[in-house]
Amino acid sequence: MQVLREYYEALGTIITRYEATLTNFAADGLMVLVNAPVPCADPALRAVEMAIDMQDAIQRLIAEWRLLGHAIGFGIGLAMGWATVGRIGYEARVDYTAIGHVVNLASRLCSSAADQQILVDHAVAQSVRGEILLVALGPRQLKGFDEQIPAWKVGTRSGRSNGVQEPKGLNG
Repeated sequence: MQVLREYYEALGTIITRYEATLTNFAADGLMVLVNAPVPCADPALRAVEMAIDMQDAIQRLIAEWRLLGHAIGFGIGLAMGWATVGRIGYEARVDYTAIGHVVNLASRLCSSAADQQILVDHAVAQSVRGEILLVALGPRQLKGFDEQIPAWKVGTRSGRSNGVQEPKGLNG
């Protein structure tokens, strides 16, 4: 439980700093909304920068946890689009959450992400192009989607050249 407390303390601090909304968490998974319920400027960029800070913080903790014998990985999936947001539940328990295609897409990208990876969908990639270095990974087959979904891996905040790198070996 101590590992989970440290994990959620680190992530909660970052979520609060970025004025995002933690809708739920279960075991080591969580769902965070940016731009809901309170709108913000540049939600995709805010989400990616928050994800980078989350990775940095959790990777530092993972290094410590490995010394204690814990084998933990941390991947993130981000998607942007329309969702139904609001209170859902019943009289004794109500939560604020989001439902819809974009929520499922973010979850599937997260499941597809390796340790230390942040994967984003096309909408996020287009929104942060020129601000964040992205590596195009090509289409991926994600559970629950008939078509393959293109994905990008987030590099760094210093991607001001053209914003996208093509993966080596994919085009030739």
